[in-house]
Amino acid sequence: MNPSSADLAINRVLQAEQEARQAVAVCREAADRRVAEARRLAREIADRGDRRIGQVHGLADRAIERQCRGLADAVQGLERGHELDDRQRADLEQAVTRLLDDWFAAGAS
Repeated sequence: MNPSSADLAINRVLQAEQEARQAVAVCREAADRRVAEARRLAREIADRGDRRIGQVHGLADRAIERQCRGLADAVQGLERGHELDDRQRADLEQAVTRLLDDWFAAGAS
């Protein structure tokens, strides 16, 4: 028995449908891989940003600590009744100004 033209047409349609399903599955797998890669890259970017923010905070903390030590030293000098010379006075004013600038900048963040 020879297959009729209708049977041949149905077989072609079924074959095309199977090929289309396979193509969709391949595309879905490729899309899933791309989404996973995009998520991995986004995590890397976020982690790198967090590390950089941490480094900046560490630098700022150390700078503030140095300024505070300078202020503490200046206060100790004042407590001893020591008169500041012009250089010490300028250093103190500069340290206070930087400290206040840092505090105001940190408060604005």
